[in-house]
Amino acid sequence: MAMTERHLNAGVPTAVFETPARLLIPCPKGAQQWLSAELKALGYPIVSERDTGVETRGSVTDAMRLNLLLRAGNRVLYELRAFRVHTPEQMYRQVASIPWELYIASNGYVTVDSFVRTPGVRDGRFANVKCKDAIVDRIRDKCGQRPDSGNQRAGVVVFLFWHETYCKVYLDTSGDSLS
Repeated sequence: MAMTERHLNAGVPTAVFETPARLLIPCPKGAQQWLSAELKALGYPIVSERDTGVETRGSVTDAMRLNLLLRAGNRVLYELRAFRVHTPEQMYRQVASIPWELYIASNGYVTVDSFVRTPGVRDGRFANVKCKDAIVDRIRDKCGQRPDSGNQRAGVVVFLFWHETYCKVYLDTSGDSLS
């Protein structure tokens, strides 16, 4: 299920939807040229291009628009934060510093997916749980209640990319694959 306004806290400032950030759009290997052409035709700049994805800039509103219009992309990921970390505890602190209460209702639902290739983390599920804990602990501390979590993709989906010491945290605005 894609993220929509109903998944967000009531009274969330419109600015949350309009704040530009990097958008990563993964695609099948070799399809990046078609994805880049689609993005350019829709008026989006190409920030970077890889074999398996294209990066552009836009807001959450732009991400939702791209979910409706793209044919070559698999999903649209809205970058919340990029940082360097060495340990799961450092990752937890960085993730907990993101204002999750703006994106996830305290009575909502959150799922964490990830790509993790870093020393000291043998199982990506551990990183998922640590990331999820940072999110729900932050919301509980700020709102007095924590959202439910699991792998059902029934609410907000967060994607954690952690390679070596480099981490990026995204809102997955697509939920299920666009294909």
